[in-house]
Amino acid sequence: WWAGNPLRYKNAITNSLFIRLSARLHMLTANATYLDWAQRTWAWFEQSEMIGLDGMVLDGLNPKCAPMGNTYTYNQGSLVGALAALYEAEGRHNITLLDTAWNVASAQIDLSSILSEFGEETG
Repeated sequence: WWAGNPLRYKNAITNSLFIRLSARLHMLTANATYLDWAQRTWAWFEQSEMIGLDGMVLDGLNPKCAPMGNTYTYNQGSLVGALAALYEAEGRHNITLLDTAWNVASAQIDLSSILSEFGEETG
């Protein structure tokens, strides 16, 4: 949870960073608990619907766990990094992680190959 008391918002960035950190700690220590947390958090994130059908990552979830918020390049990038780290930590067997990372990365790049933030003009 990110904001407030009572808790009112769960955001994408903290969960992406946690997946990446846990995967990297597993690679450094061989402690299976870290890999388990990375996998469990990714399973939760994947079903949370924060990743839209278009591959854009919404900023977070409201108290009823409904996706909400804008999209930002840092959410896209942090999730790509998390999925790459998890792919490596799992032994480079789960190609679905890389497919999802590619879809998330591709969704943020416009036709001019320029990363753009929500509401920002491109060109």
